Amino acid sequence: MHPVVQTAKPPDSRHSPHPDPEAASRLCCDCGFCCNGVMFGRVVLQALDSRETLRAIGFTVKRKQKQSFFTQPCIAFNQGKCRVYEQRPTRCRLFECKILQKVVTGEWKVHQALHAIEQVQSHVQRIETLLNPAGTETSHKSLLKRVGDRLSDWEESGEIESAKNLQSALDALEQRLEKDFRVI
Repeated sequence: MHPVVQTAKPPDSRHSPHPDPEAASRLCCDCGFCCNGVMFGRVVLQALDSRETLRAIGFTVKRKQKQSFFTQPCIAFNQGKCRVYEQRPTRCRLFECKILQKVVTGEWKVHQALHAIEQVQSHVQRIETLLNPAGTETSHKSLLKRVGDRLSDWEESGEIESAKNLQSALDALEQRLEKDFRVI
């Protein structure tokens, strides 16, 4: 089974459109999964997004099936911060992951959210180790895309055990992302 490229979704309107800035800053800087290619493979642009402005600040805007998008990891994401924060696309402005929503509503404390982030980071590290045991590979593709590519390679070459281990690690990551991060 190959991973499906996830697309950033707009926030659920039942939740607060303006999270607590302090909690958002702390969690978003420690996390970054919505920007670094862990949660999503692409971000679909909205009608209010200026493709020209995004191109001018360095984004590669692609078009497929009447949708404009850019792929993850985001080129503007660097060391936990967005270098184009004031000019970021609409979906980036509006997106709130589940843990941020839980902290904002008081359902979770910040330390609980940070623990969930650490758990996902552990899953990602496990996958990175399986993808490239030597630790030398660098890629500008989303994690899901890299996993899909490697699974295809291993299935074609008959490396079934390696493919099973990688798929198992991906399944564990996906379960955690669905539980605490992705907004349905």
